[in-house]
Amino acid sequence: MLIQIDTREKREAIGNIIKEFNRAGVDHIRSKLYVGDYMSFDNPRLVIDRKKSIRELATNATSGRKRVEAELGRAKKAGIDVIFLIEEASIEGKPIQDYSDIMDWKPRTGQGTISGYRVYKTLAAWEYHFGARFEFCKRSQTGKRIIDLLGGVHG
Repeated sequence: MLIQIDTREKREAIGNIIKEFNRAGVDHIRSKLYVGDYMSFDNPRLVIDRKKSIRELATNATSGRKRVEAELGRAKKAGIDVIFLIEEASIEGKPIQDYSDIMDWKPRTGQGTISGYRVYKTLAAWEYHFGARFEFCKRSQTGKRIIDLLGGVHG
């Protein structure tokens, strides 16, 4: 398996992901992707867009919505499926299993007025209009989840 990592992924943020790729014997290169952050050359019609937190996803679903929808539109036009992989997503310590769980999410004090329900509605629209999927994991499992979601055999 050969995974392409988008050059916009910061090296310091993906150190543990790279370690997992190396541990599992997954080859990887860094090069700009048309959409998303990770793609396997075995299936270039599937990409993963990694989000470091539910807060980042919420920001993308509100103030960054037009930019994300433009990217999802490009992906759909090119026949590329997008999976959003959200790290460290939990509500009051309970891991999020499905994006419908986000309805109960509330940002911490001082982080704006974004509501979980508003984010949920946007994610549901992205699923409906663009076929986007949403997966959740612990940060320590991100590398493994990327390999698994892209169809690799994890060593």
